Amino acid sequence: MHLMVRNVFCLNRAKGSYTHMEGHKRLTDPFFLKAIEQLWREVGTETRTQTGNIVAIVAPDNLELIAGALLELPRRVASRQIIGVLDNCDCVTLSVVLLEVHGQWLERFTLSGNADQLQGAILPLLAGEVLTTLWWTRVTELPPRGKVFDTLSEVADQVVADTLSIRLNEKAPYALADIAWSRTAPWRELTCQLFDEIEVLEHLSKLERVTIFYAPGRRGDQAARFYGAWLASKLGWGGLSRVAL
Repeated sequence: MHLMVRNVFCLNRAKGSYTHMEGHKRLTDPFFLKAIEQLWREVGTETRTQTGNIVAIVAPDNLELIAGALLELPRRVASRQIIGVLDNCDCVTLSVVLLEVHGQWLERFTLSGNADQLQGAILPLLAGEVLTTLWWTRVTELPPRGKVFDTLSEVADQVVADTLSIRLNEKAPYALADIAWSRTAPWRELTCQLFDEIEVLEHLSKLERVTIFYAPGRRGDQAARFYGAWLASKLGWGGLSRVAL
């Protein structure tokens, strides 16, 4: 069973108070982290280690999809999952969940609120002295690089994002896992398979120019450029001057 226990709270920024949505009890800031400690005590696990944080920023319509995908993430990558749902709510709703997945326990905080509220609410929930990954999914915050991304990327060790939908700082200190680049994997694999045979491989050095055809649209254009750059690099061309799009 994935879902073990769950507590739901609401933070009302206007009144400056925390409200337990079940008992309407006034709470203080540290209570949210104490809630997960209480859940651990109820489970009866005496020994546990923090292996990392993963923060996923999502739109309301893809929350279920992303939450399901995070269940497949090994605990060794991140034992604490924080899901921030960007919406126009005037309060922050927070659920605290302890999940048992494949015999191992994961901590999950799910927050819902606007950009101003999420950037302040997520930071205190990060486990210290472990790697933090920011997964920036396709959300509705405009412009793409807004205050939530800028704040969280400053403390992230790695950012997972689609560079076709977000403009990133080229001098950013974090490592980038580019989803757009990953999409070209089938093209790269098929290209390599074309030259599996030794007889065909001998002709590889004779290539003088490559023309790439792709479906119209910004996504196709950028993906084709990624593929073209990879191909030019493997052929030792040192640029895209011999690649036509």
